[in-house]
Order: sequence, then C-alpha cells, then structure tokens
Amino acid sequence: MKRLTAFLLLIASLASFAAEPVRVACLGDSITAGIGAGPGMAYPAQLVRMLGDAYDVRNFGHSGATVGRSDKHAIWDTKEYKTALLFHPDIVVIMLGTNDTKPANWAEKKDFPKLYKELVISFQELSSKPKVYVCTPPYVAKKGNFGINEEGVKEQIPMITQIASDCGATLIDVHAALDGKDDLFKDNVHPSSDGATIIAQTVYKGLTGKVQEGSIPSAEPSPFGISASAGSAKNYAEWFPVISAAGVRSVRLFPEWRGLQPAQDKWTWDRTDAMLKSAADNHLQITGLLFGSTPWNKSKSHAFPMDNLDAWSTYTNTLVDRYKNQIHHWEVWNEGNAAFNDAHHTTADYAALVAIAYEAAKKADPTAQIGMSVASFDAPYLNQAILAQAKAGKPNHFDYLCIHPYELLGNLKEADGEIPYLWMSRLLRDALKTDAPEKANAPIWITEVGLPVGKNATERQAAIAAIKAYVMALAQGITTTMWFEARDPTGEEQGFGLINRAGTPRQSYNSFKTMTATLGPSPRYLGWLALGKDAKGYGFVFDGATAPVLVAWMPAAATDNTQIFTADVQMIDPLNNASSTLKSGQFLNLTDTPLFILNPPPDLLAQAKTNAPKPFPWGGDHSTAKTVTLQFGAEPTNTGITQLNRAATAPYQFPDGDTGVRIDHNQNVALYLHPSFANLKTRDYYIRLTLRRLGPGNVGMNLAYEIADNKGQNGPMRNSGGWFSLPDKEGWQTQTWHVTDACFAKMWAYDLSFRPEKSVPFVLGKLEVSTQPFP
Repeated sequence: MKRLTAFLLLIASLASFAAEPVRVACLGDSITAGIGAGPGMAYPAQLVRMLGDAYDVRNFGHSGATVGRSDKHAIWDTKEYKTALLFHPDIVVIMLGTNDTKPANWAEKKDFPKLYKELVISFQELSSKPKVYVCTPPYVAKKGNFGINEEGVKEQIPMITQIASDCGATLIDVHAALDGKDDLFKDNVHPSSDGATIIAQTVYKGLTGKVQEGSIPSAEPSPFGISASAGSAKNYAEWFPVISAAGVRSVRLFPEWRGLQPAQDKWTWDRTDAMLKSAADNHLQITGLLFGSTPWNKSKSHAFPMDNLDAWSTYTNTLVDRYKNQIHHWEVWNEGNAAFNDAHHTTADYAALVAIAYEAAKKADPTAQIGMSVASFDAPYLNQAILAQAKAGKPNHFDYLCIHPYELLGNLKEADGEIPYLWMSRLLRDALKTDAPEKANAPIWITEVGLPVGKNATERQAAIAAIKAYVMALAQGITTTMWFEARDPTGEEQGFGLINRAGTPRQSYNSFKTMTATLGPSPRYLGWLALGKDAKGYGFVFDGATAPVLVAWMPAAATDNTQIFTADVQMIDPLNNASSTLKSGQFLNLTDTPLFILNPPPDLLAQAKTNAPKPFPWGGDHSTAKTVTLQFGAEPTNTGITQLNRAATAPYQFPDGDTGVRIDHNQNVALYLHPSFANLKTRDYYIRLTLRRLGPGNVGMNLAYEIADNKGQNGPMRNSGGWFSLPDKEGWQTQTWHVTDACFAKMWAYDLSFRPEKSVPFVLGKLEVSTQPFP
C-alpha cells in the first residue's frame, strides 16, 4: 500500500508540474480498440476525457489479439504492441485474454500465465519504468460468440490475479464491474458504449483511487458545429474560445496532406497537435478532413491522388492512428464534385478514394467514421459514388454522408423556400434504401452551409438563415450542422463568419448563442406543426435546455396573427434575445423571423408528436401524382411546381380575359418540382409549356434541366438539345419536351428553367410536368 500511495503521489506531481503529460498505454484486443462501442466511446477514449489534459492516453487495441503466441493475432507480433513499447509509457493498462478462450487457443492454456508474465515484464523493463495495471477480461454474456466463452474467462481470472501479484502489477477487476449486465453486449462479447463507460470508470478508479464524478464529456457529434476556411484556420486560437462560448461544440478544419507529410519519409505534427490541444481546452471536437496532395506527388494540389493510392492509404492510416483518441469522424475530400477536382476524375474515382481511406482508417481505429462529401446538395453525385463502390466490389465503404446546401439555404428568401431544404434527408434516405440498404440509416451531416453578409444578405437575414438552417436540420434528423464559418479570414471572401475580420461578433453570432442556450446542447426533436390560418406557418418542437420549445415562423414576406395558445407562454426573439409573455387567448404575431416559444400547451405538444413520423405537409403531397401543374400568375397553391423569383414576372391579362405572366426579353424562369413528386432517380419526364405572343418578333428559348453528372462539372444542368421558336400565330400555343436523363435534386435550388435569348416579350400561361406522355 505504501508503494502504491507513493506512486500515486508521484503521478500527481508529474501531472501538475511536468511539461510533458503522463503517458498512458492501453494494450488490448477489439474491446480496447472499441468494437461494439460508438465513435469516440472506446474505453481509452473515454478515459482521456476523465483524466484530462495532464494525461496522454493512447489506444493500442488490436482486434483479435491473444496472449498466446500460436494465434495469427498474437499480441507479440502486432504493430500496436511494438508501438506501445516505443511510446515509453508511464502507465500501462493491459486487458487481454478474451480471445485466448477460443477452444483452439485455450488448448494451450498451460502457457498462458508464463506468456502473460513476459508481457508485463517487457513493459516493466522499459527505461520509463512504467506502472503496470492488469485487468481481468470483461464478462462474456450468455453463451458467448466467435468461440469466446465465459467459462474460459473464469479460468483466467485466478491466473491473472496471481500474475499481478507475482509481477508487482496492480489488478483492476473489469469482469466484476460488468458481470451479469447482458444488456450491454449486443453480440455477447463486445460491450456497448455504456459498457465501455463502465470499463473506463473502473480503470479510472484503479489508476487514481477515485470514483469518476459527474457526467463524462460526450464524444457524440454535436448538432451545433462550425466549418472553417484555410485562411480562418490559421487563427484558430483567437476564435476557438469565442465560438465555444456561443455553444459550438464541433469544428471542421484540418491541415492538408502537404502540411503533414512534406516528404515521403517526413511527418510534421506540431501544428495539428497544438490545434487539437487548443480544441480540447475549449471543449471543442475536431472533425478531420482527408484532403490534398503532396509536393512529392505528381498530382495537382487539389486533384484526387489516383496516381498514388498506396501513399494515400498510408497517409490515412498514419493520421487516424495518431489521433484516434481525439478525432472520430473523417470526411474524405472537400467538394470533389466541384472546384476541388481537376474536371477529369469521376464518381468512380471518388468512390475508390473513399473506399481506400475507409479500409486504412478502420485498420488504425475500427471505430473511426468515414464520410462521403459533396459541394452543394449534389445528392446524385453521392448516390453514383455509392453505386460505384458496390460495382467495384467495395460496397458500403462509408459511414456517413456530408452535404453543403448553400443554394437551398439561400432560397429561403423565396416563399416556401424551406421546402427543398426540409426534404434533403428524406431524398437521400430513399436513395440509400434502394442502392445501399445496409446504410439506409447512415448519419447525414451538413458540413458547410452559410449566407454571407454583404451583397447577398444583411446581418439580420444571415442571422435568420442561421437559426432556420440548424432548426430544419434537426427536424429532419440531420446529425450535425456546421455553419461556414467562424470568423472572416484575411485574404479570402468576407461575410460568412459569425465573427467579422476585426473580431466583432455579428448578429448571427448572438442569435446562435441564444439558440444553443434555449435548445440546449442536444435538443431532441418531438415533431412539427403547421401553424396559422392556412397552415402555412412552420413550427418545430424540441425538448430544449429547460423546457419544450416550439420554433415558429412564416414563409418569406408572409405574416399571420391568427394563432392562439390555450396557456401563457414565454417567447424569445433570437435576433435580440428579448423575452416576453404571450397570454392565453392572445393572438401570436408570426413573421418570417423565427420565435422560440417555451412550454407550448399540451394540446400542441401532443399534436406535434403525432405529426412527427408523417412527411412534412408544406407544399402538399404529390407522391401518387402522374402530373403536376402550375398556372402562371395565379396565387401559389399546392400544385407541385414552384416558380422562383415570382416578383420578377408581372401578371398579365389579355383583352379576352386569359391571364399569365409577362416575360421580358432574356428573362430566365426557374422552377422546382415538389420533392414528393420528383426524387433523385434519373427518369423520363414530359414537360409541356403553354405560352402566347404579345406581338411579332422572335420568341425562342432553351429548356435547361438538372441531371446527374458523374464529374460534377456541368452545373449539373443540361439543355434539352433543341431550340424552341414560337410560331408566328395568335393565341395560346404549346411546346412539349421529352427528357430522358433528368435527375431533380435541386442542387442549385431549382430543377428546370426556361431561358429565352434575343426574344421579344411574351406571356407564359401554364406548365405541366408528367411522368407519362401527354394525350
């Protein structure tokens, strides 16, 4: 006991005064590696968060590892064991034996104590003279699995107890901590995240003599994130504490490949190590980005490194291995369907790049999560990459999907511009159910979205857009949303930041802070409400920080004052954090500015929960329709087609009473189809337009429509292939197009457009889009 007390005092002294943190090596098998637990929930990763910054805890778990030497996964032959020795730890925690219970391995159980002692001594003889802790293997539930069994573990426990005594090591009884807790083992062998928490707590107590108190900081991705540009990332230390104070918990930034491996045999970690320490100090999780080329590779800096995939694999494996206790999500490339490509590489190339990264990452950290990513809401590009993986014999080599729906968020200035944004998750999941059913529930992340202050928006508009971006993402089950960006950088485009270049918080920053304080760090979505007289208002209900919260607003330029509540409610305006009380029976004044309404009455809560599993109602349900129709100039109704920028086309009435909208000269008309009618699948559509002359002269146009583009370089829009000229006749005339390769994802916020050129004014009357030929 005196020896242990003296050692703990020494460790406390080291933790308090040493320049270097106390090095802790966790050696083990797949349970140590984190199989069965969620991302960031392996017991060493949780131990990191319990012990704090004074400790450097490394996970040296190798799936299948045994003490016995005869198995192909013998710990002695693994990279993890050899690296753990080179780590020169101050503390070693060994948890092995589970795989030794397999019948073929346990046939040599007579050698188990001798080999286990050799393992302990191999660490004790290091120059760092570490304190070694040996753990009893975890409990095996029910009848076990994979040949692993509880009977063998029970035979090992007295052996391991004696080994600890003989070697002067300290015993930690993990088995007793998990004994009988069958519900924590989905496959009867690997503990869940909660089971890994119990292991971490048990090891923590063994190391410190203390019971872990309070909640363990979560490794689960936060819904409230920030994405940073390369320019902004240079000054992360200035804005990390500022965004943390606003409730941000996840940050997407990481150096490019060339910054970490400037030569094939040289790695530089100082910059990234410092960034991760600063993030931890500010309670921020870093989401890694696997991206870029190297000076020693022939590829262009932002072209897929298809000529050196072996180096790409090594890079990914090395990076994930080094940071597996700190980074749990890795996004492969940045917008490879857009500017960060060389215009030649296809979705098949991207699919291969992701698959190789997936395999390399999983070798280093089986719990690492690998994300596919696109610019904008180019969902067809993601879908094609997923299909390409399957075709190449690498199906489902991804864990989550990342989108950047800037255009859809910018569409909020349009009446009911919320509709396409609200359907992103549904469209992706429907495609996954068909093309990757095992990944149908894969998490969806928005890793970039924003609205720059300046030419595109006022500070007020950007603040409103930020609130809606996060609320609508939460309502459709999107895991994380990351606003681009934290602070305006020097030398790059300005206006996106929650903080301006001078370091002053914008209105969007203050609104963000109000949102996170009101909704809490992990709001739980309860359901939706269609509000107001005509049920056109948007309402989303959450379990908030202290009470249920209804977030409510009207479409752009619309108002409503017909909604009443059956009880008093507190309202918070996120644009100024002003709080007020609305009395029972008083009318609620709704505009397109969101309001946070605390403790909505029980009848509305019940209705929201009833609505939760139903599709969003705005814009109607056209899932069974064969044809959708828009009458230009009429009041907007749920017809299945929405015209963008309606204010730019003035209503027109002919002397005979017929009406439409006037199109002046080269004025484009863009439209989108309701997502319940048009999904991500490429298919035939028949498009019929009714139009009428106002006088003689040229009336002609192209039809442009959205397609699935496997290079991401064509818009992705395509002309119909034929120029339409309106015959020189009086009265209404029609033109029909048949397109065979349309794919309506609304990447640019619209699906099709009519583009006149050198045209005299004319009138549009009616548009019909059908999945079958017109009679």
